[in-house]
Amino acid sequence: MNTPNQQTNPVPVQSNPKQPGPAPAKLAATRKTAASKRKLAPSTGKPARKARSASRPQSKQERVIVLLRRTEGVTAAAVMKATGWQKHSVHGFFAGVVRKKLGLNLVSAETDGKRVYRVVDAKGGKRAKTAAPNRKRAA
Repeated sequence: MNTPNQQTNPVPVQSNPKQPGPAPAKLAATRKTAASKRKLAPSTGKPARKARSASRPQSKQERVIVLLRRTEGVTAAAVMKATGWQKHSVHGFFAGVVRKKLGLNLVSAETDGKRVYRVVDAKGGKRAKTAAPNRKRAA
């Protein structure tokens, strides 16, 4: 006898819906066999060189350094045009990369109302640190 709330084909009730079902089969075995079939190229004993394409353009950093090493120097506006950077980015590059990271002696001078930047010392080494001026010695 069926009551009105019972169905003729009742749905099985899950005891814990958060409990995962059986795990799917893994395909790791097929991956291992494919990797083991690959053969390595014979070694010549020489380290591999980095291949650099002849069509690869210079980096923006290299272009700016070339501009700064010219005897007449370069203005911030010319660097902005050559790199597409904004003025604050150019000044940040001068301070952070040219002076601090590369350690180049960057000087600026005002010529005809324009500020011109150039690298005086082309050695590229770190500058020698100088002692702080006006320090009083303890007696």
